[in-house]
Amino acid sequence: YSLTPAGSQFGFFGQAGVGLYHWSYTEETSFGDFDDSGNDFGFAFGAGATGKFSDTMSFMLMPMYHIISTENTNTTYFSLSFGVLF
Repeated sequence: YSLTPAGSQFGFFGQAGVGLYHWSYTEETSFGDFDDSGNDFGFAFGAGATGKFSDTMSFMLMPMYHIISTENTNTTYFSLSFGVLF
């Protein structure tokens, strides 16, 4: 959901998502490597900002908080993405 006023150099937005998260795990032991992987349901939410460098180029900053429903407890992590739009 965008909160950018018309003609503004900076804008703000909210974002959310749901889906499957793929994970993999490797543990090195004295008996050899132990590998495990799977898919779990999760969702994410966050906010972001955009800003114009010029009429044809701008940046986007997108922090997200992820919550994944794993077996015993929820797994959570924070991600931060930065991009340049042309």
